[in-house]
Amino acid sequence: KDYLNQMNQNYIDIANNTIEIGKRLILAKSLVKHGQWQSWLQNNFQLSQSAANKFMSVAERFANSESIPILKTTQMIALLSLPDAEETEKFIEAKAAEGKKVADMTIKQLREEIDEQVVSFIWRLMTGGHDDGRGALVTNSKRYRMRRI
Repeated sequence: KDYLNQMNQNYIDIANNTIEIGKRLILAKSLVKHGQWQSWLQNNFQLSQSAANKFMSVAERFANSESIPILKTTQMIALLSLPDAEETEKFIEAKAAEGKKVADMTIKQLREEIDEQVVSFIWRLMTGGHDDGRGALVTNSKRYRMRRI
């Protein structure tokens, strides 16, 4: 049983370390002269610029989140598809209300759920309407059924 507890703690440590690396990269980027970031990364960071960008995005999104202890790094990266930190927290809370724990979802399941959320978010932005919570979008007193794309 101790090995399971240690394994779960390792997942938490990985998530926290991912955020810490992102914070340090953000700080380093702020200290590097304009136009020198890519060169600095090549000389000082063992991974690609794309990886550095993901670390920084995870840090920006989750540094102050209460969800960190329950999420794996791959889940945090998947959640970056949502528009912002507020939508991310709403998404996690909504899934919990549905009896679904984001931390227990596979990446495939999580991406499917996120895709639905992003489509709904874009639709609301485009129409100025809101989701009535029953799969319909309400705008100007009309109801539209949401269809999966």
